[in-house]
Amino acid sequence: MDFSLDRMVVVDGRPSRSGNRILGVFELNIAGLQICGCSLVQRHDGKLVVNGPKGKSHRGHQIAVHISDPEIADAISVRATKVYEGLRGHPIQSTETPE
Repeated sequence: MDFSLDRMVVVDGRPSRSGNRILGVFELNIAGLQICGCSLVQRHDGKLVVNGPKGKSHRGHQIAVHISDPEIADAISVRATKVYEGLRGHPIQSTETPE
């Protein structure tokens, strides 16, 4: 599957109550779609994953993009991690905390 990532912004968020933290946000271009607001997340167990944007409509309905194919999700996560590490100038450590 061909895709590209654009406009990554380093966030380096603090861990949530569950221990997950957002490292960066970016745009994903895939299959003719431009999905804005995707995030690279370091889970509490150290695993790096990509999430699609989430939100609510003005009436409170959940709105979300979920990457359901595990192979595509892994490929996007690997590429997003490389972009993030390039912007930061060093590899992600599983025990790394935000500055």
